[in-house]
Amino acid sequence: MMTRLLPHNLEAEQCVLGTILLREGTLVKVIELLSPDDFYRDAHQEIYAAMLALFEKNEPQDLITTTNLLRERNKLERAGGPAYLAGLTDIVPFTSRIIHYARIVQEKAILRRLIRTTTEITSRCYEGHEDIGKLVEDARRACDVVASPASLPEKVDLVAAFSGPPPELDWVWPGFLAGTVGVLVAAGGTGKSYWALQAAMAVANGGKESDLLGLAPSPAGRVIYLTAEDPEPVLVGRVQALAQFLPAQARDAIAEHLVLVPMAGHRLDVMADKGRLAALCAGARLVILDTISRFHTLAENDNGDMARLVAEMEHLATATGAAVLYLHHVDKSSSRNGMADQQQAARGASALVDNARWGGYLCRMSAAESARLADAGRPIGPERRGYYLRFGVSKQNYGILPLERWYERQEGGVLLPVVLTPLAAGRSASVVPLRNKTGGDDDW
Repeated sequence: MMTRLLPHNLEAEQCVLGTILLREGTLVKVIELLSPDDFYRDAHQEIYAAMLALFEKNEPQDLITTTNLLRERNKLERAGGPAYLAGLTDIVPFTSRIIHYARIVQEKAILRRLIRTTTEITSRCYEGHEDIGKLVEDARRACDVVASPASLPEKVDLVAAFSGPPPELDWVWPGFLAGTVGVLVAAGGTGKSYWALQAAMAVANGGKESDLLGLAPSPAGRVIYLTAEDPEPVLVGRVQALAQFLPAQARDAIAEHLVLVPMAGHRLDVMADKGRLAALCAGARLVILDTISRFHTLAENDNGDMARLVAEMEHLATATGAAVLYLHHVDKSSSRNGMADQQQAARGASALVDNARWGGYLCRMSAAESARLADAGRPIGPERRGYYLRFGVSKQNYGILPLERWYERQEGGVLLPVVLTPLAAGRSASVVPLRNKTGGDDDW
């Protein structure tokens, strides 16, 4: 059986790009109609993204400047090479018809997203586990998100804003607002996936009995956790380890509201599969992407690319009303130098953290911290410091930064809050008995 190609029109894509290269000032005519991922061919996505970057810097988008920027980004060959770009200017029959060409490209992109969206909805229908009314509503919302052309939101009613009461803010947990994007940054093997799973369970249930991290989420809601690093057996093991800390009623609520999807070995691209992602996340209160590097093919060190990536997650958050939390790594030098709690410690382009509205971090206890802190009066020392993690918020656009807190790893890697106090003067931290630990840091 032959695989059918997804809808596209390469000639229209080439005419859009060729017109922009030929006539200065034409990009502004289509900038509200098209985004890079509306183009079917990868080369065309790269070319259009470079044009947008030039536009943002107030530079011309001609053949020379576009080719030069692609070369600087090491993407010229991926964009087809200099000869292909030059050839685009020979294809255009009428440069005055760029809006017509752009609408063709836009319509084909919408069709592709509708196909991916309806495929996802069809899969959920066959599973038959969901309430039919909710499934119908999710399908409607997902299709609306995909099929509706980009438009400006309604303007703020300033008269009502001046005279009326302030609107209530919808917090997923204090400081993290629904409909916004947040990031959790930590070194590899620290325990950020475990933290995210516990946060997901807390939001899925909404009660204190499931809030093992002390986040105080409210109210409960559907959570979509897409994890692309760990296989299903590892996820099941973590769920079983957490079960002993959760009452039966909380476990039932979590099983109903938490959708845990092992994506390891499967493809889901935030930029290319937005329709499929919108369908999956329709009706969610929280969406978690673990880790973000597994959900895109853009250049992580390119600030323009990462700004586009975060903007796409913002679009998902706005369209669904969910908070979107993505997990990310710190760079190795920051981890080695004990700077993993700094906002600039995140690996790659700064836009990955700067453009998020909420930013948290998770750090291992340092040797210096283990020498001056005690747990219930007992010195921690170097042998036991691997059990303790420091959590804090480095960025919180909507509120005052909270105080840092400590977590202690329990059997199986479960994180529970712990109050650590300064070690009494004169006491040594080197005489604490060694507690057995199973597995290295990367196994938690």
